Amino acid sequence: MVPKSRFPGTARNAAVGFAINDKGYIGSGYDGLDELADFYSYDPSTNTWTTIAPFPSTPRRSAIAFGINGYGYFGTGFDGDNDRKDFWKYDPSTDSWSELVGFGGDKEGLQPPLP
Repeated sequence: MVPKSRFPGTARNAAVGFAINDKGYIGSGYDGLDELADFYSYDPSTNTWTTIAPFPSTPRRSAIAFGINGYGYFGTGFDGDNDRKDFWKYDPSTDSWSELVGFGGDKEGLQPPLP
């Protein structure tokens, strides 16, 4: 059994992950001091991690992300002071991010109101 390559980034929590084609992507999050904007791809066929273009906007944690039709999508989250409403698309063929239409309105709580 070949051991898996170690993740090269800073240890973190509240990160996101998504898959595009046969690669996995991990990024953003919180290292206990700062929100993060770095992203990495993992290629299981070569057992290697590669640093990709960092997220170009405000670093954040607790965002959402998914991959579909050859692109990665990433947005919302918390930047340490504010809830974010923006949304972005990652294109692996150009290693670049582009901003999409964000979400308007106020964040809705998931807890029921107190009696």
